[in-house]
Amino acid sequence: MTQAPKNWKESSVLSLVREERPLAVLLILMTAVYTLLSCVRQWRFQTGGFDLGIHDQVIWEYSRFLHPTSTLMGFDNALGDHFDPILMLLGPLYWFLPGPEALFLAQSLAVAIGGLAVFRFARRRLGRTPAYQWTAAYLVFWGIQSGLSYDFHDLLLAVPFIAFAIDFIDLKRWGWAFFCLVMLLFVKEDLGLLVAFFGVYLLVLGEWKKGSAIFFVGVVGFLLEMTVVLPYLASPRSYNHWVYPDLGRSLGESIGTILRHPLLVPKVLFSDPQKIVTMFCSFLACGFLTFLSPVGLLTIPLLAERMLSNAGNLYSMGYHYSATIAPVLMMGGVDGLYRLAMREKGRSGKLVPIASLVVLVLNLATVPIFPLRDLFRAKFYRSNPVVETAPKALALVPPDAKVLAQDTIVPHLSHRKSIYMMAKSELGMDCDYFIACRDLPAWPFDGFDPIEGSARQRMSHGYQKIFDENGWIVLKKAGGQDP
Repeated sequence: MTQAPKNWKESSVLSLVREERPLAVLLILMTAVYTLLSCVRQWRFQTGGFDLGIHDQVIWEYSRFLHPTSTLMGFDNALGDHFDPILMLLGPLYWFLPGPEALFLAQSLAVAIGGLAVFRFARRRLGRTPAYQWTAAYLVFWGIQSGLSYDFHDLLLAVPFIAFAIDFIDLKRWGWAFFCLVMLLFVKEDLGLLVAFFGVYLLVLGEWKKGSAIFFVGVVGFLLEMTVVLPYLASPRSYNHWVYPDLGRSLGESIGTILRHPLLVPKVLFSDPQKIVTMFCSFLACGFLTFLSPVGLLTIPLLAERMLSNAGNLYSMGYHYSATIAPVLMMGGVDGLYRLAMREKGRSGKLVPIASLVVLVLNLATVPIFPLRDLFRAKFYRSNPVVETAPKALALVPPDAKVLAQDTIVPHLSHRKSIYMMAKSELGMDCDYFIACRDLPAWPFDGFDPIEGSARQRMSHGYQKIFDENGWIVLKKAGGQDP
């Protein structure tokens, strides 16, 4: 990677905000926009128990210094589901803003903070105006839109650490770079692979000692979390997020398969048209310029982890899985454009402004077809009888009661030790309160009939219907706690 001139004195993050007031305004605006998008979805019951309800319950427990259980996932220790201790840092937010809205603000702010690194990196290479264009492209990248509109997920908290790791490595601020990379190990168990590839990236840059050390930390961190920490915390259950049956039934078996049959990897990578579309659209967002930069090496673990899977949600363009690649694509694109401009110097003086504008337009063009479009639709904000009746139904459920709730209702009641989501295995379970709404999505069921059947069966066994209005049903177990 081409480094900044030796006499270059880069602004600190705080100085950068003071120097670039328009940048601060842009980041604050986009934080507000994405937070609003998520909040309206929550208020209109468009969020779900997976993943918002799970995280909301766990962070509520952290905020009260309780043991982090997850009744929604069935784990006595929520860290046995995913190793994400970084969520502990969000616990204090609930002292001031006790609800999912705090999580929406936190993840939107995390992505915006990553924009500071993107801007600083781009300004060093391309200048001030292109830096604004690339930062704006990053903020509206379709993967960021999908990630911030899909409830809440710990993976979004990795975005600023990835962005600043690239930036600090470029500035040779090794202490801060190492801090960002170590923090990734506490965001989610699989990010150790990305840390290892940061080591490979440093080796390519000629930083042999630092690259070897980071590679070692990444590999050891990944193996420890996957083979020691998670099995210990999940006991007696097992890690249940392995989605690579084409390679093997476990991490060790999959590594063996890859070593014995390396040609199987590209076959699996391109086994589904959706995988090809997702990869193509990822690189299109940066004008394919990331291919011209060694930063592009960091896309390998981020894409391989998803494209080698057989889980459609993992390799689709929805959900939160494409958010972590955003800073890599944009900062790699910036460096790739800089390198191309240096080769073409004297022949194409307009290359940088034109290419930067094209990248911005490519990303803005996704707004009408991705989640940000909802903010420009009046019906997105319009109320309805289901939403208006919800507070009355929810108020009937005491804060300490054991509750069985429909998926979209779970995030509105997950500040408690015992809450369960309606699924085939849970429909018949004993609970203090049963709450559902026939006019809300019945996922994971195809329709509301199984839920309604469970309600009828409960009423025939002593449950009392205490609310039935505008589709909402609340049942109370005989002798249960009063609201």
